[in-house]
Amino acid sequence: MQFNIKELLAGAQGTNFELHDKHINPQFSKVLRTIGFDHCYTRGVGPYLWDDKGNKYLDMIAGYGVFNLGRNHPSVKQALIDFMDVDYASLVQMEAPLLSGLLAEELKTRIPNELDIVYFTNSGTEGVETAIKFARCSTRRSTIIYCKKAFHGLSNGSLALNGDESFRKGFEPFLPDCRMIAFNDLNALEDELMKGDVAGFIVEPVQGKGVNLPAPGYLRDAAALCRRHGALFIADEIQSGMGRTGRFLALEHDGDVDPDIVILSKSLSGGYVPVGAVLTRRWIYDHVFSSLDRAVVHSSTFGQGGMAMAAGLATLSTMDEFDLIARAERIGRQLGEGLQAMQSRFELIKDVRWRGCMVGIEFGPPRSLGLRTGWEMVHAMDSNLFPQAITMPLMQEHRVLTQVAGHHIDVIKLLPTLVMNDDDIRWFLNAFEDVMQKMEKFPGPAWDVLSRLGKIAVTNRGRKHSPQTQSASIMQTQPDFETAAPEQKVNSKAGGTWAHRIARWAIRPLVNTSVTPNHLTTLRLLTGVAAAGAFAVGDYFWTAWGGLLFVVSAFLDRADGELARLTGQMSTTGHRYDLVSDVVVTVLLFIGIGIGLSNGALGWWAPLMGIISGLSVAAIFWVVTRMEQKSAKGEPAFGSVKGFDADDVLFIVGPMAWLDDLIALLLASSFGAPLFLIFALYQLKHKKAV
Repeated sequence: MQFNIKELLAGAQGTNFELHDKHINPQFSKVLRTIGFDHCYTRGVGPYLWDDKGNKYLDMIAGYGVFNLGRNHPSVKQALIDFMDVDYASLVQMEAPLLSGLLAEELKTRIPNELDIVYFTNSGTEGVETAIKFARCSTRRSTIIYCKKAFHGLSNGSLALNGDESFRKGFEPFLPDCRMIAFNDLNALEDELMKGDVAGFIVEPVQGKGVNLPAPGYLRDAAALCRRHGALFIADEIQSGMGRTGRFLALEHDGDVDPDIVILSKSLSGGYVPVGAVLTRRWIYDHVFSSLDRAVVHSSTFGQGGMAMAAGLATLSTMDEFDLIARAERIGRQLGEGLQAMQSRFELIKDVRWRGCMVGIEFGPPRSLGLRTGWEMVHAMDSNLFPQAITMPLMQEHRVLTQVAGHHIDVIKLLPTLVMNDDDIRWFLNAFEDVMQKMEKFPGPAWDVLSRLGKIAVTNRGRKHSPQTQSASIMQTQPDFETAAPEQKVNSKAGGTWAHRIARWAIRPLVNTSVTPNHLTTLRLLTGVAAAGAFAVGDYFWTAWGGLLFVVSAFLDRADGELARLTGQMSTTGHRYDLVSDVVVTVLLFIGIGIGLSNGALGWWAPLMGIISGLSVAAIFWVVTRMEQKSAKGEPAFGSVKGFDADDVLFIVGPMAWLDDLIALLLASSFGAPLFLIFALYQLKHKKAV
């Protein structure tokens, strides 16, 4: 029977995540479910996607920059159909393919300087690997310089040039003689070049992780420094090139930059067939392919494939026909200026920066006390967490697909298609404004989403040197989903705090039943109310019962989050119900404790010990925050105390990690501080991996 792709797609529709759970990447599936990105897309045209329920989405990441032309552009599509109709001979290997020669000729006419030879690859990271080999071979030097926060791919050589430790963990040792410097630091570059062993300096003209822009003149002067010291200047234009920034190459914004190697990929494919290109000087080529017996010393089986070359030619033609480079500059300006206009209204927006259709929205600590409290709380839980409060409601409430720009940075990155219209721009700006209006209300549903994710982050922290896990993927990723393996802040206590492990163990039998997280939240609410009533009586007997009921309530608060995580039942409605129950229980506990203290039965030392408890744990949480901030900067977390970090502190105070639990425990239990301190000392002395 003849294979029918349409019947196959129709018959299997909606089984995407089931198949990926079984055969591809179950961790990534869990991430997508947790953050509400678990849609099954069935159609894509231009800047739009449609899912299997008929919902329409605006795509603002364009496949990490693949779809400059939008999805399924009719011109490229027709070119590929025509190419297949002629049954052209492709990948003969022992030949000089016509289409690759034509595509190389076209690319050379668009480069601002004279680069003579084009080597074709299948991807961007393969282009970086090519540049490494070419630089070392042609200069007879070994060292490659790269920038902090750089992203040049995840294959072995490219990973050695990755400026983000998140991607590097677990894959050591790396390619030797690769040294990192700060982006935008010409003095640091010159210091390295003066050592005389540098083969090349590779840089993104706009850094993808964070959308970091070069200082005026930085690229031009860096290229001149490289030439002065006999090193190659390598421009990674994999994402920023092909017109995305309003120039064919992003480095053109910096004036007369003269690169030795330029790497292209992503949108050169037209969104259809993977392809990349490395443009270089003739003398570099002559050193690599230096004799007849080295004519194929660097090659790839699928390089110069006919379909890929046809897609590249059609893409360049379409860019010219629809003047997409000029459109990129206009679209970027409309988005950037629209976002900048909101900056004065929303104190969470720290900066808006863009170069054409590469846009970064950076968030920073707000001025007002309420919002700053929420900001500090979220960053103490996980420094990757905050941007998800923007990307999640954009998707769930407005059907706009966006991404987090990188690890440990509060930046949303936009990579829209170059075919957006004014209505699409208004769609995004209106959606973003609505999300920001809700974020300016603390407490509120948007912050409750972060609280839920924070619980998952603490729960899922794994062993040191272990594989990266779901919780960190949620925080980063895209989060920056191009990474596909976002960073996990790991520790030696597998599975989170003991309270979370107990909760997870206890609720596992409920996973495949009709019990939902909302059921557990209701039980938590009832036990919290009962605890408040017991505290209100004021004598020791009922205070003890109140403490016991509070422990049950706190356990149920963890259990509903664990059940939501294990079953993927994270929802806005559930978040709001949980928030309401938190507020109700906290208020009632305040009232109950106040009544109990006013009765005088607990004695004068009860409020005193409550204050001592509060100050003790407040100090510990301050230490946690400081240690997390140090860790994010790559500094020692706790001075010279070996093996002690913020996760150890969280391991101790994890059961009291949420505001309502903390207030209730400290004020309700007059013996809370001594017991807490005894437990803390015991845990520090005897802690071990589970």
